This record gives sequence, structure tokens and C-alpha cells, in this order.
Amino acid sequence: MEPNARPVAVRRHLTGDRNQCPSCGEFFNSTAAFDAHRTGPFGGAHGEPSRRRCLTVVEMRAKGMALNRAGFWVKHPLPDAGIAARVHSRPNAPAALPSDA
Repeated sequence: MEPNARPVAVRRHLTGDRNQCPSCGEFFNSTAAFDAHRTGPFGGAHGEPSRRRCLTVVEMRAKGMALNRAGFWVKHPLPDAGIAARVHSRPNAPAALPSDA
């Protein structure tokens, strides 16, 4: 499977700041990631139509965006060590097993 390929039958839950683009249908881990996938000028004050559009998957990857393990686009993917550190820093994270377990 291609890196960052999304499993077809993954169910995503939109909680917290997660969202789905109503135009392209992609899922984003945050409003910042959603905003990063939109490009082009807004409509002008003189009635010009908006030329905003969604970036393609290729354009998002070229911009450094990636899919996380849950299937949501993120602006800057964390390395595995960063993910592990974040999990262990959460106050409600499960306690680590003793080393003799």
C-alpha cells in the first residue's frame, strides 16, 4: 500500500476540531489543516466570483501535509517519537506497564 494511503472502509468521528470539507469530502484533523488545503482568491468587492478551490492530494502532499493514522489530513505529521511523547504526556493516558511485566 502507498505511504499515507487511506483504508477505504475507515470510519472517522468528527470530534473536537476535526472536520470534513463540504467541497472535496476530505477529512482534516484541525481547522488549520482544513484552511491549508484551500487556495485561490476570494471573490472581490466588485462582484467577481471566488476562485478558491481545494488542493489535490498531490498538492497537499507537496505542501508537507499527510494523513495521520486515523485517516485525517494534518499540516505537519509528527514522527513516531513525537506521537509516543504526546500520548505519555496526557494526564488521562493509560499508565505504562512496569518493566518487569
